Amino acid sequence: MNILFLGLFLLFDMSLVLLSFRLYGKTGLLVTYILHIFMSQLTINIPYSIFHYTTIIGSCFYAVLFLTVDMLNEHYGKEEANKVVNYGVFTLIVLFTIFFFIRLLIKENVDNYSIELLDLTKNQLRIIVVDILISYFLFQKVNVLLFDKIKARTGEKMLWLRNNVSTIISQVFTAIMFYELSFAGILSQKRIWQIIITGLIIKIIVSLFETPFLYISKKIGG
Repeated sequence: MNILFLGLFLLFDMSLVLLSFRLYGKTGLLVTYILHIFMSQLTINIPYSIFHYTTIIGSCFYAVLFLTVDMLNEHYGKEEANKVVNYGVFTLIVLFTIFFFIRLLIKENVDNYSIELLDLTKNQLRIIVVDILISYFLFQKVNVLLFDKIKARTGEKMLWLRNNVSTIISQVFTAIMFYELSFAGILSQKRIWQIIITGLIIKIIVSLFETPFLYISKKIGG
């Protein structure tokens, strides 16, 4: 049943990305990107079971970021895509700062809700630092660069190729480095690799699933 819910979620989520693009163009994609950064961080410690294997809900939100970046790259060019990635880094810094002050504020007045919030944001500094350096400064920009290089060679043709090659390569290296650096010493290596492999399967499915949405975006414009 979880695989059905995952499919419905992806369909709904990617449709929202298209709707945001159709209604608000580049601004809509920026807002969508920032929203998914927020949700991926908020759910990074929440496990999700699929086919009896565990991954992280945040992986689903993170995967959709690539659709947003690829749409920006396709419609507005590499510079605009990189600009939005930089906005995302700034958002992560602000998000961490807010979480830091929230933890200080509720530290002396811990109730059940506060404990849940503290648990949700624990180890957030380590995750944020790794996210900024690996997921964004490095591999989100690698994704933008690969997409742009392939487009320079293929022109307007083979959108599916630049979308999937850039996304899958970036996702593989991001997943391995992110989870190893974020959770080594916190989770067992067996658990980390289970999360990496399951998350990668989901992300590759998302990558293939998002290709039709990119083609639709070419039809509807922004």
